[in-house]
Amino acid sequence: MNTGTLIKILNDHNRWLKTHGKHGARANLSLQDFQGMSFAGLNLTGALIIGSNLRAADLSYTCLRNAFISYTDLRGASLKKTDFSYAKLINVNAFDDDLSPAIIQDAYISPPLKTFEEGNNRPVNKITCIVISPMTLQKK
Repeated sequence: MNTGTLIKILNDHNRWLKTHGKHGARANLSLQDFQGMSFAGLNLTGALIIGSNLRAADLSYTCLRNAFISYTDLRGASLKKTDFSYAKLINVNAFDDDLSPAIIQDAYISPPLKTFEEGNNRPVNKITCIVISPMTLQKK
């Protein structure tokens, strides 16, 4: 996706949010490679992100409330104060500690996150993260 297209999608999404869906369009950021890109501080409430690469992306202070995120790679992403409240995260990949600085109140995560150790691209079964409301991660 080129920069101009991304800016148009983000502007349309902002209009969609401000008009409660009457104008603009919900952001569909699916099937894209956003590795290393910055979305810091953006309001992506309700965005649709399926099959995208957000590895090492900066999502600090990004609002992803009520977003639908599936089959997306978040390994190494900066998630400081990223708001995943009420979001659906389905088959999302993340390092063990990636979600610890994020806000995940009442988020739905299914199945429990696949986690990876640094330098290893194979899933590690020893730690599984599940969401406990509000804003708590429990490790099994």
